[in-house]
Amino acid sequence: MGDSTDVEKMERLKQNLQFLRICTGWTASEFGFRLGVSRQTIHTFERNQKYMLTKMNYLAIRKVFDDEVKGSGQDGEILEILLDCLVDRPEQYSKSETDEIRLNSGLLAASMMKDPSKRGRAAKLFKSSLLMSGIEIGDALGSFLSGQSAEP
Repeated sequence: MGDSTDVEKMERLKQNLQFLRICTGWTASEFGFRLGVSRQTIHTFERNQKYMLTKMNYLAIRKVFDDEVKGSGQDGEILEILLDCLVDRPEQYSKSETDEIRLNSGLLAASMMKDPSKRGRAAKLFKSSLLMSGIEIGDALGSFLSGQSAEP
């Protein structure tokens, strides 16, 4: 990954950080705890447009999100799709697909914040809404969501 790609991903992560955190079901305090920083630092990352994430900030945040994806099974699917769409490969999604993904994940996030035990059901609803909208996702990600291995 080249420097310009790193900088672009860092900027995209910063622009979407609050949305990603909320869709994961974490408060700023919970996210800060996972990162080893205060709630105020999370708010600075999310709200201060003049503050730029450092490479170290970016790597730490990605590690927390990536660990959540790997450790949450179906619950991590929403986050995995959001990271792919908003940070890693936004060029693979049309504006309407991105808007649909944002809308559906935002609606589900509200219910997950009220009752975290509904995360598995929310992930299934999210998958269904993407399929019904005709949104195509990457081969590896699609295989993961359908429960099949992407490898031969």
